[in-house]
Amino acid sequence: MRGIRLGLAIALLMSGGSAQAAAGGHEARLERPAERSRLVVHNLLWQCDGQRCVAAGQSDSRPVIVCMALAQELGTVLDFATGGKSLDAAALARCNARRDDKASVSSR
Repeated sequence: MRGIRLGLAIALLMSGGSAQAAAGGHEARLERPAERSRLVVHNLLWQCDGQRCVAAGQSDSRPVIVCMALAQELGTVLDFATGGKSLDAAALARCNARRDDKASVSSR
């Protein structure tokens, strides 16, 4: 199943992932530029260019859960949208909360 999802994500990216991310996929703006241009997070193939990352396709998870997974992998997420609909401030705070909790524990 994971291979099928990855294959679909790759096919969608090759057919104009940025436009499709806005239409039905995910788009994020990070606090810091991503170190990798392509990575798989939460069974989605993300393509990053600087602080902007997009993933074509859909997830079975709620958008805030996908955002949390991305924040765990790439750092603080400043904006996150699924299907063109952005997370509100409260959901974005939840997205980054687990990451912030881990950072404060590791700095002790």
